[in-house]
Amino acid sequence: MVDKSKSGRPQDISAESRAHVVSLACMKPKDLGYPHEIWTQRLLAEHIRENCIKEEHPDLSKINQGTISKILNASKIKPHKISCYIAKVDPDFDQKAANVLDTYREAKRLNEKKEK
Repeated sequence: MVDKSKSGRPQDISAESRAHVVSLACMKPKDLGYPHEIWTQRLLAEHIRENCIKEEHPDLSKINQGTISKILNASKIKPHKISCYIAKVDPDFDQKAANVLDTYREAKRLNEKKEK
């Protein structure tokens, strides 16, 4: 069986460049020097167009917001809908959390023992 050629314009953006777009969308704009907490598709498109040549993705030089939307939707990524970031700030957090959980387990065990 022979595949029929598809109608429409062929893809101009390589798989590597699409992966680059997804990778950027998963980063914080602040990590790249922007004052913004989250990406908008406009800001992401501008960043990509300005940096695509030096990042070796020349096929992204004319990318627009609609194309970014299609690439991110295909990957189920929505950077404009992020409402918060979770970051470990306390280096002792894991140990403290383990201690709290141990306390709850011990309290549960004592309550079960008392009910018997």
